[in-house]
Amino acid sequence: MKKQVILLSLVLIVISLFSGCRKDHEQIQKKAEKTSELQVPTDFKWKTTLDVGLKISLPVNGFFPLTSKLSIYQGNPFSGGLLIASGSVSKESSFEQIVRIPAYLNSLFLYLETTAGTQQIVEVPVLGNQLSYTFESSEVKQLFKSLNAVQEVGPECNDCDQVISGSGNYNIGNGKTYCVQDNFTGTITFQTWNGGGTLKICGTANISQNISLGTNSWIIVTQGGSLNINGIQMWGSGNGVKVYANSSLQISGGLSTTGTFVNHGTMTIGGFTTFQLLSTPFVNTGVLSVGSGVNLNNATLLNSGTFSAAGVIKLNTGSSITNDGTITAGDQSELNGSSMVNNGSFIITNSRFNINGGSTFTNNGDMDVRAGSFNVNSSGSVVNNGSINAASQIKFNAGSNVTNNCMMTCGGLAEFNSGNIVFQSGYLRSNDRIQINGGANTILKDGSMISAPKYFLYTNISGQGSTNTIKAETEFTMSSQTVSGPIELSTNNLNILSGTPVSQHFINGATVVAIGAEQNFLAITACNPEGLGSISVTDMDGDGVPDELDAFPNDPDRAFRSWYPNENNFSTIAFEDLWPGMGDFDFNDMVVIMQYEIVTNADNELVDLNGKFRLMAAGASLNNGFAVAIDIAPDHVASVSGGAIAGSIINFDAKGFEAGHTNQTVWIVMDAINDLYPGPDFLNTVPELAYVETDTISVSMTLSTPQANYGIAPFNPFIFVNQERGKEIHLLDFPPTALVDPVYFGMWEDNSTPQTGKYYKTDSNLPWAIEIPVNFDYPIEKVDILQTHLKFAEWATSGGTLFPDWYLNLTGYRNQGNVYVKP
Repeated sequence: MKKQVILLSLVLIVISLFSGCRKDHEQIQKKAEKTSELQVPTDFKWKTTLDVGLKISLPVNGFFPLTSKLSIYQGNPFSGGLLIASGSVSKESSFEQIVRIPAYLNSLFLYLETTAGTQQIVEVPVLGNQLSYTFESSEVKQLFKSLNAVQEVGPECNDCDQVISGSGNYNIGNGKTYCVQDNFTGTITFQTWNGGGTLKICGTANISQNISLGTNSWIIVTQGGSLNINGIQMWGSGNGVKVYANSSLQISGGLSTTGTFVNHGTMTIGGFTTFQLLSTPFVNTGVLSVGSGVNLNNATLLNSGTFSAAGVIKLNTGSSITNDGTITAGDQSELNGSSMVNNGSFIITNSRFNINGGSTFTNNGDMDVRAGSFNVNSSGSVVNNGSINAASQIKFNAGSNVTNNCMMTCGGLAEFNSGNIVFQSGYLRSNDRIQINGGANTILKDGSMISAPKYFLYTNISGQGSTNTIKAETEFTMSSQTVSGPIELSTNNLNILSGTPVSQHFINGATVVAIGAEQNFLAITACNPEGLGSISVTDMDGDGVPDELDAFPNDPDRAFRSWYPNENNFSTIAFEDLWPGMGDFDFNDMVVIMQYEIVTNADNELVDLNGKFRLMAAGASLNNGFAVAIDIAPDHVASVSGGAIAGSIINFDAKGFEAGHTNQTVWIVMDAINDLYPGPDFLNTVPELAYVETDTISVSMTLSTPQANYGIAPFNPFIFVNQERGKEIHLLDFPPTALVDPVYFGMWEDNSTPQTGKYYKTDSNLPWAIEIPVNFDYPIEKVDILQTHLKFAEWATSGGTLFPDWYLNLTGYRNQGNVYVKP
């Protein structure tokens, strides 16, 4: 069956809280010149990642037959998101797993695929170490509302040329900033002929005039400030109004804009408002209420907040809206030579929605015309991936181009008069009648359904792909027209041209059946709340996971694949190898990138673990090895294969893992790297030396007994130094294996105390190894990581709260000259 897609999201309000505290942190923390001078919290674990315990459930009353597939993504899977994990979930058994993600991530995407052929996506916030979510019933209409609203806190009132308070009349010129920090009542004049300036409100201001806000003049309401004003007359350029989070602006009259207009707080405009002559898009992440109508004239609105107008909302030529929040029009709304993308909720309370003059409307969310009609006119184009509902009629007129990929409903007539109308796994329900007239070219594709009490066909209609359904409860009337292709008509009252056989009208596979005798199956979904027929599932290997959801449809022992760090990328572990002595903190003595494929069965138990590893750098002369300890007892392991071994100090079990361990299975990934890659002591750390192209090393493990608890990738990676197996170096506070030589603990700069679980840290809590969840750009030889990655120090001294993405290639984050680059 053709799957139907519906996207949804939780409302995420991500408030930038750190902008104000970074400055304080910088002032308090003495600037360190090298890592050894850093003063870090004693409980800091040096983790660039966050371990999140997932518990994902299905509602017991939902339509979720058999086992569904859940996939976890970093980013939207339909926009290049990266797969992290997948497994089974059902009404009886939730999906429970711990995943390791970059610490800077604010959200994860959960992608549910059901046996019924439905799909749901929800973006959920990551707010700590636990994430629980229960999908809503697939019988309930769901929407994609990607409200990633960033409500900026705004600047402080600490850069003022003059502070005003009390009452008075002030002239602002020479580009100066006047601040209201407590209370002010009076008038303000911007001297645009004298350089203009800025009025910054951090307190409460009441201005009983219409301010002329011309060239180079700004009003900024920030830090919880409040401004009440009669009116603002905007003109010229280089000017604007900005209202930040937790702040408010109330304008008694109307408004016509120029320059810049941004609202992150609460804004009320009493009169008619025109957004035009804007140098940048109008951004609203807060609450904006207009007491009359709104026009957009060649302007762009980016709304992820709440925007309401008591009157008409019109988008005129060249205008556009992208809505990720909620927009409400009290009267009608029109697109005139303009465009709109609705990812959230668009509500028209008292009238109609018209798409005119070649305008385009893409709906990924919820369009609700609560008292009127939805009309596509004058070569308008519509792509519907969400829900469109009209209390009255839906009409496609005058050369319409409509693609319905999800749900349309109306209380009255649904009429197709002219244009190209394509249903791609889409659904249309009229509670009155559907009428398709001669100018409409209508195609049903891949399990689409159109349903009404009455259906009148005045032109041919065709189907493509998997079987589609037309349902007419009381009447289906046609004359000489044809229904062609994979379409099943369900009706108890078929009216055709007198004297002609049914086979003359239903051709090329189209059929007619009585209601209740349907052969087609269409699942109840978020796009099709009506559905049709009963389900049929294929499960060739009998593991309970349908073939279309099973990564191994012919293998009863395997069903799903998960990845670390994700399906497409590698993570990095970087070592200093002079332990127990302290090194130079260039973290390039041994740099290994790694990726794990985690194969699980229908019960989400580990069956196979496959790792890929590559030595990227060895900035030392020591002949080190690299291994991974996994918390699975060797008794549960059938075999381990792979690795690159050039030394002779390792004792292997016959099954392929290192011998001598009882509670762990230890992979020896590579040993004696100087023998594997003979040549200069400094491998890929000195730009002047030749680059060494190293191999990707694979290691695979198959279990004899599937395991529900197997730890968190990348598990416990470590090096053993210079062919001395007992001299292990692990991540901070990661325990050593049974083969470690304990003589090194507490020696020199090491401050390990095994009896309390403290390992591989100095007395100032500095590590010998760090893991980074990307292919890390490490420093060149002898250059401290602090001098290479410029936010590293603030990240470390803040205990990981500041700049958790310090390793990314962002503006101001690195000294590129100190990064090793392949010549």
